[in-house]
Amino acid sequence: MFSRIFTQKADVAQHKYDLVILDSFSTRSINIKTQILPLNPVVGMFGYYNRSEVNRVLFSFNRMNQLLGYVNSETEVNKVARPSMAIEINNLPFVEELNLLSSYIAIALGGE
Repeated sequence: MFSRIFTQKADVAQHKYDLVILDSFSTRSINIKTQILPLNPVVGMFGYYNRSEVNRVLFSFNRMNQLLGYVNSETEVNKVARPSMAIEINNLPFVEELNLLSSYIAIALGGE
């Protein structure tokens, strides 16, 4: 869960981070990372692969699993990695158990 979300570069630089995860190795992303946190280690969401001919949802879920030390099996990742934002009927009890506030922010990996 994310405890802080920033929209201004100056706000980001006021905190300490162990690692930066870039969504791409584009010039823009690398420049921003270099300006804000030049000494922090960095990994890419897609490794060094940065092309359009990839299922970004599946790739990003597998990449995060890799970065976390393969905490889930390939079957488990494939079961949850899908380009869907809807809450299915069978998931409603799980969502209700979370006791979310009436308004909240969801973060979707692979969204573009």
